[in-house]
Amino acid sequence: MAVLTVTDAGTAAENAAIAGGTPLSPVEALVISDGTPPANPDDYRTLTAVGNEVYRSTVLVVDHVSSTVVKFTGTTPVDQAFRIREIGLVLEDGTLFGYAPYMLGDDGFFKGEGLAWTFSVYLSREQGNSTITVNYNPVDVGEITNQIVGDATAQMDLYLQGEFIEYVSWLSSLNNTTYTLQLQINALAN
Repeated sequence: MAVLTVTDAGTAAENAAIAGGTPLSPVEALVISDGTPPANPDDYRTLTAVGNEVYRSTVLVVDHVSSTVVKFTGTTPVDQAFRIREIGLVLEDGTLFGYAPYMLGDDGFFKGEGLAWTFSVYLSREQGNSTITVNYNPVDVGEITNQIVGDATAQMDLYLQGEFIEYVSWLSSLNNTTYTLQLQINALAN
């Protein structure tokens, strides 16, 4: 579990939204980095970007756990491998709103190829702020399902085509061997 620290830029964005009576920029993504987190946790607030971004996840779900805690859920692709040491919450205007190191004691988490990993991070505040609303664009699950089915079908088609070509090649070589043997038998018979 990772708990996001609100950055100074995130706090400034909140204050500007409250002062101006305008909505906070919507959440764009959860960014994953294999960069090295700052050694001093007090420095988390001053960050404006994660170290070395390796993946940008759409926020799948926003769950208001309480007036002081919001849970954000994202996912990673199955076909990529990378180490996760930092996670950031980025708004559409590019502001790094929240930041958390991930599994510092274990040098991060290695997400291997073939692993579809869904993760959650929490934004916890000492005081609830009812004037701030978290907006995000929900993911179209049907579209994602169709994409997964399409990708799996394409991969299976490629695999089967490769197997079929190998089988035809083997039969062709077998046919050539049979033809050669038939010629040798005919030559011996004469």
